[in-house]
Order: sequence, then C-alpha cells, then structure tokens
Amino acid sequence: YIFKMHHFTPSENSKSESQNKNEKPFDLIEILRNPYVKGSVYDLGIIIEEGKLGGVPFKKLKAKATWKDAQLVMNPIELRALRGELRGSANINAQDFYLRNQDPTFSSTLRVNHLNIGDLIENVKPEMKGLLGGSLDGGVILSGEGILFDDLIKKSSGRLQGRLSDGYFETFKILKGQLDDKVRQGELNKWL
Repeated sequence: YIFKMHHFTPSENSKSESQNKNEKPFDLIEILRNPYVKGSVYDLGIIIEEGKLGGVPFKKLKAKATWKDAQLVMNPIELRALRGELRGSANINAQDFYLRNQDPTFSSTLRVNHLNIGDLIENVKPEMKGLLGGSLDGGVILSGEGILFDDLIKKSSGRLQGRLSDGYFETFKILKGQLDDKVRQGELNKWL
C-alpha cells in the first residue's frame, strides 16, 4: 500500500490547525480503535508533502512502514524541517493500548543535518525566542508515551549529541528572565 497525504495536522487537544476546512486532522486514537487495524499486517509507503507536528512545520516526509503485532515500525524515515533534514527510524508500540488501555509508546533514532535551533525554539518554546540559535548536525534519540503531542513532550526523554555551528546562547537574557520570575513571585524580597 502507498499512503499519500498532501497536508498532515495531528489532533492536538482537539484543536485543528488544518488549513483546509474540509480536511480532518490525523487522529491516532481513531485509527487504533478501528477494528481492521488491531490484528492486521500492513506494509506501507508513507508520503506526506507537508504538515505540522507540535507546532513544528515539516515537508517531504517519506517512510517505509510496517504495522504488525500492534507495532508501527518506520524504517527508513526522512523529512525536512527547521531548514534541515532528519533521517532515521521510528517505532510506535500500541500493544499496551490494546491489552491494558495505556498510551502507546514511541521511540526514534534520527540523524539531523543543518537543523536550525532558533526555529526549533521559536516553534516549541516561543517565550525563549532569540535566546538560542545556530545550526545543529548530529543525532537524536527520543522515547516516550502518549497520543497528543503535549502528552508526548511531557512524557518523553532523549539524548541529543552533535555539533552546533554559528551558535549562540544569550545567558544574560535567560538569567534576567529567571530574575524577573523571582521578582513576580515575591521570592526576591526574601533576599533583600
């Protein structure tokens, strides 16, 4: 099977970011609850021209995927995001979803090339825009559980290793932000 999609936007806290009003957002729970999915075996070629995941836009996602025994294995997977390229593999394991009604788990190992850190921060943590920047080349290992993107972020852990080019870190601005938080919370008065 070849699964083609022009625009992908997952459901995130029941909000659709889809630009096409007739287009339904991707919903993993709905797919997993489909009676034809649980015990089936599928070999898929996945092509998504553009989309957004957790506020981060991406283009040209291509993956070879296999769904078997309640696991989706995507290897290889490649996409363009944040002015760079990501390549590697990803796995979604839904066995506990069916057996114990628990969130699916995921893991991924990706190689990143020329990933723009400033764009990443702007999309994921907009309050920190302008504090970090540069271009990242290296590897990312992520794992976690959940269905909605916000849950995935909260329940994820990972490791990032690489080389940052043309990077910057605005330490003073970050410290000033922490100091401002202390003033707002009244904690600084204890020290004066």
